[in-house]
Formats: sequence, structure tokens, C-alpha cells
Amino acid sequence: MADFHTSTHRANWIFSPQELVEKYKAANQRAIQALEKYGTTQMEVDADGSLSYPEPIARDNADKHSRPKPLNIEEEQFMRVFYENKLREVCSAFYFPNKIQVLTTFFFFG
Repeated sequence: MADFHTSTHRANWIFSPQELVEKYKAANQRAIQALEKYGTTQMEVDADGSLSYPEPIARDNADKHSRPKPLNIEEEQFMRVFYENKLREVCSAFYFPNKIQVLTTFFFFG
């Protein structure tokens, strides 16, 4: 059995609270940039997990005011918690085993 302290799991997937905050900030900034560049059009998720975007949209200044305001990090956190709880409610309603609930929550929310 591999030593956890030298494992790639620890090196690549265990984060300090500050590292998580930085990752949330970076992801939020990427989302804001995508919204600014592409608007609210749908993007496609490729089989490898990468994102494909439509062509950038030419926008005038008037259109900028009618676009939805991007979520900040705290709002994203509230939504994540809300949907985690909803997912638990659905799993409980269908009597899914705890292992399935944990895997489902991990799959959707990392």
C-alpha cells in the first residue's frame, strides 16, 4: 500500500483552506471572463471534460447593462450548498445507500 504522505492523491487533490479559496477565486474569474466574452450562450463539455465555446459575441455598451450580473464567490458557495442539500434530499427520498449519496455529491461538487 502506498504511503499517503508521498501519494499523488495528497499532492494533487488535498488542499489547504487558503488553496481552496484561491481555486474558487480563479474559477470565478474564469467564469466572469467567459460570461463577458461569450454571454449566456451555452457551452459544450467535450468527452475529456474540456469546454468548447461558441464564437465570441460582438456586444455594444447598451447590451452590457442588460446582461445578468456574474455571481461572486459567496453566492456560488450558497448555490453549491443549496444543491448539495437538494441532492441529499433526492438520494434520501429514493433510499440510496450512503455510499451512493457520497459518490453522487462528490461527482457533482468535487
